[in-house]
Formats: sequence, C-alpha cells, structure tokens
Amino acid sequence: MPQFITLRALSDSPKTSSDLARTLGISRPTVTRLIDGMVRKGLVARQVDSADRRSSCIALTEAGHEVQRVARAQADDHLAALLSGLPDASLHRAELALTDIIALFERQGFRDVARSSNDAA
Repeated sequence: MPQFITLRALSDSPKTSSDLARTLGISRPTVTRLIDGMVRKGLVARQVDSADRRSSCIALTEAGHEVQRVARAQADDHLAALLSGLPDASLHRAELALTDIIALFERQGFRDVARSSNDAA
C-alpha cells in the first residue's frame, strides 16, 4: 500500500523527498527507505536538481507509470464491484457525502486529495 500511494502521489509530477514526506505523512528517513526500494524495482528515479546538487526530485519511470496505471485500474474495478451491491439510494447518499468531504479538503488546501477523488469519480 505505501508504494501504491507513493506512485499515485508521483503520477502528476516529480516531488522532493520533503514534499513526499508531507504528502504521505511520514518522516523523511522513511521516505528515503521507501524510495530506495522503489528505485531498485525500477519504478522511480531520482533526478538531481541542476541548481542545487544537494536536492533531488523523485519521478516515476515508464515502468512506474505503468504499474500505477494498472494498480489504479484494478483498485477502481474492485471498488466498483463492491459498490455495485448497494442500492441506488445508498449510492446517492454516499456521493453527496463524498462531495462534501472533497469540498472540505479543498477548503483546507488539500488540492491533491480533492483532485484524486474527483479523478476517481
């Protein structure tokens, strides 16, 4: 799950370790260990900042993009199958509640979360 979430966080653009730590709610050393493993698997690459060689961004490789796309499609299919068992009225209530939750995240400045939720809809 941590790798899936990291792949999703990197799907739109490269991020620094600090950005990922904030987004994922984990420490920088934990991010470093997570990214080291993903680099070994060929899912992400570190790109050194030409302006500040001490800084680097983490970006998805082509393999990382493909794994993220497949995992996202499988997760979407699984969620759709689970939700298909609910009556229409329950689905409508859930949609209204999620709309309110997305708006709350947007007001709090969590644009990535809101965008990810809207993408899934």
